[in-house]
Amino acid sequence: METNGVTANQPNPQSNSLTSKSKLSSDLNSFLKILTAQLKSQDPLDPLDTHEFTNQLVLFSGVEQAIQQNANLEKLIAIQNDNIAVGALSFMGKEVEALGQTAMLRDGRATFSYTLPNDAAGSIVRIIGPDGKTVLEQKGETKAGRHEFLWNGKDKSGNKLPDGAYSIKVDAADAKKQPLKVIYSVTGKVTGVQLEKGVATLNLGDAKVPLKQVIRIREAGDNAPGG
Repeated sequence: METNGVTANQPNPQSNSLTSKSKLSSDLNSFLKILTAQLKSQDPLDPLDTHEFTNQLVLFSGVEQAIQQNANLEKLIAIQNDNIAVGALSFMGKEVEALGQTAMLRDGRATFSYTLPNDAAGSIVRIIGPDGKTVLEQKGETKAGRHEFLWNGKDKSGNKLPDGAYSIKVDAADAKKQPLKVIYSVTGKVTGVQLEKGVATLNLGDAKVPLKQVIRIREAGDNAPGG
């Protein structure tokens, strides 16, 4: 499902510290009531040992300071998340290239890239549909380096496939038939941003990529599809 703008799935940044502080205040009030009642009923000739009470008060004080530190930390995290959200919004409507294998087929076009670490004796490019089945298979590039695969959205029989999230898989091997480790990237237009636990994810239609995996940004353009 496509979304516009930023969607967030995060707890109230101050809920934990406020809850802890409220509970601490309740516990402290109960402790003071018990202490007051015991002091009132103590035998003047055999007064209570206040050493334990003093230790309890010191403990309450330490816990209160820790809760306050957590509250300050939560405020800093909230500010950081706001900054991340604002920064992520700048990607809206832009075309980005990000590390990953899943791209959005839209209006008969999808852009994939793959990088071979060394020359390959042969390679096979496969496009995999949302159901996990291979919809297209053809020979790939064999030279070391980055290669762009522009797919026109048609399967191996020439049938036009519906828009959606599709993945690329490249099987390549060197002259000794040893498999090569292929690095993938995808290109798409940012249609939305999700922010969860301080991690921003860009929506490229139904495909999603973490913001930290973006390697190129450019204004959305019109590249001729292929495949």
